[in-house]
Amino acid sequence: MRLALVSHTEDSANRLGEQIRQACMRLRGVELSCVEVAPDHPGLKPPKDVDAVIVDLPIERRGELAICCAKTGQHLLVRGPISAELVESTALMSECTKSKVQTMIGGTARFRPSMNAIKAALDENRLGI
Repeated sequence: MRLALVSHTEDSANRLGEQIRQACMRLRGVELSCVEVAPDHPGLKPPKDVDAVIVDLPIERRGELAICCAKTGQHLLVRGPISAELVESTALMSECTKSKVQTMIGGTARFRPSMNAIKAALDENRLGI
């Protein structure tokens, strides 16, 4: 499976791209073949020659690209929430169903300082659990 990452900044694309490349090395048949930084204007185009797209864009731009990718049959991992607008979220889910596209909404709190503090408190039995 060939993956593409579409991110909003060069820094984010490089950082996240490296993490994805490391994860792909543990998976047979999966490669990150394309990393793109999306332009700041409307009219996003889906990456070419990939099976799935990881959409790492600000909330106001995620739905637009995700819908375009779904229309071309590309599977999706979209950082959640997928849109600030219910209409756009509904349109994406409808397009994914119509195009038989697998979609996953994800996010990580793993690197947030608040989550690290909670984990440390749990590890040190300071929360009484």
